[in-house]
Amino acid sequence: MKGNRKPLFTTGVASKLTGINEKTIINYECAGLLKVARSEKNRRMFSKEDLLKLLIINELIRVKGLTYKGAKTVLTLIRAARKEQVDLTDQLISKKSLRKFERMVGI
Repeated sequence: MKGNRKPLFTTGVASKLTGINEKTIINYECAGLLKVARSEKNRRMFSKEDLLKLLIINELIRVKGLTYKGAKTVLTLIRAARKEQVDLTDQLISKKSLRKFERMVGI
């Protein structure tokens, strides 16, 4: 799992891998829905785990119709579930999107 947390991708690459517009990704970060690493030149750098989180956030907001506040609440619940070692990924993102993501980033 450690390798999935290493910041590897810029915003542009993250956008291409997830299919989420760069501005939308930045909006999600500004809204506090995710926190990403920064390079020495202050560029956003995304890990594989961040990309999966982006897909979940996008699914919650665009597909399920949650507000940013609602999505933030769900993300808090996900963190709590992970502490208890419960994986909710299958309930939050379609299997097709998850398989496509896994193929693209090599998980």
